[in-house]
Amino acid sequence: MKTSRKALLPSAIAAVLASPFVMLSGMNPAHAQTIIDGGATETVIGDGSGTQPSPWNPGTDILVGNAGVGVLNISGGGIVVNNFIGTIGNLAGSSGTVNVNGAGSAWTNANALAVGGSGTGVLHIENGGSVSSVIGAIGDDTFSSGAVTVDGAGSHWTNTDSLTVGNGGAGTLEVSNGGAVSSAFAYIGLGSSSTSAATIDGAGSTWTNSDDLYVGVFGTGALAVENGGSVSAGTIFLGGVLSGGTGGDGTLNISDGGAVSSTLGSIGFGADSNGAATIDGAGSTWTNTGDFYVGFGGNATLNITNGG
Repeated sequence: MKTSRKALLPSAIAAVLASPFVMLSGMNPAHAQTIIDGGATETVIGDGSGTQPSPWNPGTDILVGNAGVGVLNISGGGIVVNNFIGTIGNLAGSSGTVNVNGAGSAWTNANALAVGGSGTGVLHIENGGSVSSVIGAIGDDTFSSGAVTVDGAGSHWTNTDSLTVGNGGAGTLEVSNGGAVSSAFAYIGLGSSSTSAATIDGAGSTWTNSDDLYVGVFGTGALAVENGGSVSAGTIFLGGVLSGGTGGDGTLNISDGGAVSSTLGSIGFGADSNGAATIDGAGSTWTNTGDFYVGFGGNATLNITNGG
């Protein structure tokens, strides 16, 4: 059955209205907090030889870098369990880093995880480490900065709800060398002040979305899928979301054997939005099982080059 342009619009608006645009760093301030700050480093190691036991469950929010600098290292099969919200780089001017390294090493968040709450946050998931959360945000608040790397086979970040790369601030997501990220809805460059990017690089590197992926919603978003990496989603929107409103700028670059698959695709979806896609090189593909729109309500460019 052919899907009409009008049929797309209600589901797209509903998705955005249900999005996690409320800043995660301001949620549940009444929760007790475990704070790693003032230059402190906490370590959780599988054999129990770290500064905290494994598994470590403080039963509170975990803030890594609240007003100053904080570091949390999880390695050697160490496990951290957070019953509430995790924030890396909580307040403006703070800096937090979390390293989850090695098979069996894990950080489980029962609620949200903000990498760059109102400050600067860095999350490294490497060599088979894993992180899970319900909602994930990279660069949560305005003027914040967040960066996440998921590197190596078996390394993964699982979000059971949404993942936003650039909620109000600047976010970067890099998945490489067989790393994996999964989410339901996903957004790159959601807030109008956000300029954010995601790169999925290398054979076996994946970002799997069970629902829609929006690139450049109200801000600027860029997605690169290269060297055999792959991304899948329901509908992929490049540039804006609202047919009657002001959209953002979204770009998709697929190169060197990268692969993207979706049910529907739309370039330049929102009014006043700008969308662009480039599929370059042999083996580079964007496969849609349903309709594909180039210029829905905004400006659109599609380039297919060098055997893409």
